[in-house]
Amino acid sequence: MRVARRACETDVYHVFARGVGRQLIFEDDEDRFLFLDLMSRFSTQDGVSFIAWALMDNHFHLLLRAPLPAISKFMARLESAYATAFNARHDRVGHLFQGRFGSQGIDSDKRLLAAVRYIHQNPLKAGMSSGCLCRWSSYGEYVGAPYLCDTDMIWGFFSDLEDFEAFHAIAETDRFADVDDEVARATRLSDRRAEERAEELFGVEWRLDLSHMGKEDRDARLRELKKLGLSVRQLERLASAAAKAGREGESPAPEPAKDLYARQLGEALSGRLGRRVQLRPGAKKGRIEIEYYDNQDLCALLEQLGLPVEL
Repeated sequence: MRVARRACETDVYHVFARGVGRQLIFEDDEDRFLFLDLMSRFSTQDGVSFIAWALMDNHFHLLLRAPLPAISKFMARLESAYATAFNARHDRVGHLFQGRFGSQGIDSDKRLLAAVRYIHQNPLKAGMSSGCLCRWSSYGEYVGAPYLCDTDMIWGFFSDLEDFEAFHAIAETDRFADVDDEVARATRLSDRRAEERAEELFGVEWRLDLSHMGKEDRDARLRELKKLGLSVRQLERLASAAAKAGREGESPAPEPAKDLYARQLGEALSGRLGRRVQLRPGAKKGRIEIEYYDNQDLCALLEQLGLPVEL
């Protein structure tokens, strides 16, 4: 069961997400430029403003200002469109991000400044830069020319550039919700999604491979699966299925062609529309589910589809 997000009175949120199974979500600079372009495009559409951001290798941090529903809409568009483009560019299929994005309300000036410093120090801590100034964070927008961030709010706390730089030279010690915290709280997956996640990470022969591993390697592989949000019972079922596959010498049946087509088409439509689209095929008929957030967003969707309705 999903836990509802808490709205924050300040409308300021630290938002973060990472790649499924800790995989890279940015393979090169072109990926990062694409992500920044999508950030700019969808933030304008959804009325979201940036205070700080950092793009790492397998995750990202954003400090956003907007009502929570607008942020949810923005993140749905951003992650869907980017994942579709990333998969097409790198010839891959399946989910790119680990579950839903994490968020934490920032409810005081102290926490706001700490969040900015925490985000700007992320590339430094990861060894991506020798200081806070990094090509792939918003620190450069504060010491140079802003192009995504609304820097006025933060500059109101500092007298000059030297003051700003001195603040960032202090190691941030405040505890913030982060990508690993979000995984620890991850909602449990359905068995079908668990199967899909395992296949995305380890290939279609993963059951047979698991059955042929020694105990130490098998336990390590099961720990990796647990990080994806699988429950203990699911891990037990997977281990049992792996043993059966090993005894029978065969891998599980591949995904039916109609299900594979529906999933891939749904991902493509999600990228085109900037919102989650799911196709659910059935024995005799199927259905299409398209996500929207409110009446205004529904009208925008209908216009996208060329079906404007006047009431």
